[in-house]
Amino acid sequence: FSLQPDGSWSTLPAGTIRPAMAAFDLAVDADGDLVLAGLQYSGPPSVVMDARDTPAAYFEQDTFGMVAVDCEGSFAVACGRARGGGLWTSTRDLSWSFDDLPLTGTNDSGFRDVDIRDGVAVACGYDDGADTLQVILTRTAGTDWSKLNPGGPSAATYLCIAQDGAGTIYLGGMVGAGGPSPQAFLSARAPDGTWTDLDLPDAAGLHGVMDILVAADGSLYLACMGEGEYTMANLLHASPSGVLKEITPFPGGLLQVDQAASGNIYAVGFRRDEQTGTEKGVMLVGTVVR
Repeated sequence: FSLQPDGSWSTLPAGTIRPAMAAFDLAVDADGDLVLAGLQYSGPPSVVMDARDTPAAYFEQDTFGMVAVDCEGSFAVACGRARGGGLWTSTRDLSWSFDDLPLTGTNDSGFRDVDIRDGVAVACGYDDGADTLQVILTRTAGTDWSKLNPGGPSAATYLCIAQDGAGTIYLGGMVGAGGPSPQAFLSARAPDGTWTDLDLPDAAGLHGVMDILVAADGSLYLACMGEGEYTMANLLHASPSGVLKEITPFPGGLLQVDQAASGNIYAVGFRRDEQTGTEKGVMLVGTVVR
């Protein structure tokens, strides 16, 4: 779907996306052109559809599926799970490389989120064969991937990453994933490399931070959900005045949050019917008063 200037939504033309592709994430460049990343059910599972030129080009690899993508001009990065890798990079339109990474390569590894800002990409993930399970990598269009020192609580599962214009990196996710009492966390890495864990209201009730938006005013919006059938959807707003819940929590989860050129905040996820267990997609829209 595409949001039009008049506030209406339109669908992409039939045939734009392969019927056997499930898109897990999208990025839109300054010209409004799309890059989609996801899973393919016919052919190699990992796939990126690059529509920054016409016709759209597809890039495939026999790994476990791409889960996130971001782009800034001709610089784009997609990430997912793989053995010894999971980052694909484009430094010019319709040209992608499957990157060699500074990982152990002995067991599974993968990346869950990537963010590009001012020509710098950061990606968060894991490396099962390493002494330090958590991984953060960074690069520019003209450099190779290199490691940053990991942060956040011990036993953290990295789920999302974002940067602000001053060089601070924000990292979110879950502590105790797969256990009986998962908790959400949010940590910040200052430009000098020092980490700070930020206090979240009711971290145990939030379960996990799934996406981070650095808004135009510099404040943060956090899309939250957790594991299992009892998880609740929540949206937090972190500003110098504190961290507040923006919505009344509801059964389900929020997966992504972003800001339109109008300033409005959009969050998407799902709502669960507590009686039937049925899950339906939901989109929240918050109007920013200027």
